[in-house]
Amino acid sequence: MALDKISTLLNVPEKELSALEALTAEQQATLATQLTQAKDLQHQHVRQAFLQAVEQLPRLVRKPVLKMFEGML
Repeated sequence: MALDKISTLLNVPEKELSALEALTAEQQATLATQLTQAKDLQHQHVRQAFLQAVEQLPRLVRKPVLKMFEGML
């Protein structure tokens, strides 16, 4: 079960993850959880970096730029 979640998280076909079949179900679940946490953390960092970059723009441009990227972050 966890192998298909890992496959989805990595956007890789399951057959390419055959080496992970050597892991126990518990280890696969742990890996899936850690990958999910890493993706969430990465998303937070990208969002923070984007917002910091927007702060460097002139005030009149900030809102339109935020509006353009609304929903993506």
